Amino acid sequence: MRKHKDYYVVAYDIALAKPRRKVAAILEKYGHRVNKSVFECMVTPAEAYRVKREIASLVDNRTDSVAFYLICLDCFSKIEYYPSYNHQASTIKVVA
Repeated sequence: MRKHKDYYVVAYDIALAKPRRKVAAILEKYGHRVNKSVFECMVTPAEAYRVKREIASLVDNRTDSVAFYLICLDCFSKIEYYPSYNHQASTIKVVA
């Protein structure tokens, strides 16, 4: 039986370099970078919880922000990229 996965777009604005690099390293384990501070991740609910908890411990509430956008799979299939990017579900890391 396959595990249920959710598709997230994660965008962040983190002031200091060290926590910013740590957040990027966490997200690289679960997805791929589509912009300097934007990642796409396909994760289980448990993985999403873990990622959010790890990132929350690095964020300064006064200066930083992180947004987790949960995208439905129907909307995922309609994503458009400019300039053109051959986006396929297989390009997203699916962590078992």
